[in-house]
Amino acid sequence: MTNTIDRIISKSIPEPNTGCWLWEGYTIDGYGYASYKGKHWLVHRLIYKEFVASPDNFNVLHKCDQPSCINPEHLFLGTQQDNVDDMIRKGRQADRKGINNPNYRHGGRIEICID
Repeated sequence: MTNTIDRIISKSIPEPNTGCWLWEGYTIDGYGYASYKGKHWLVHRLIYKEFVASPDNFNVLHKCDQPSCINPEHLFLGTQQDNVDDMIRKGRQADRKGINNPNYRHGGRIEICID
């Protein structure tokens, strides 16, 4: 293990109930980011690369569904379709039908009743 990887791991804290290693460094949308060997990395991808294997062109997915988790035991490789299937299977997809869709436009007349 390199000093840089040790430093990156030191920026996480273990969560005893789930086993997650929660990243406390810089994040975007909950996912950790760090620089390593002159490149910017999603931290969970970097940790997977260093502890398991190179993710190459695959996504690194979370078994725990916690974007800030960097525990290599909680990470696995998959395609984008695997990621979508996992999201649907776990019921994490957004309800974007009808008025819950951000592009929804009411096409009819709106009546307001005031009592």
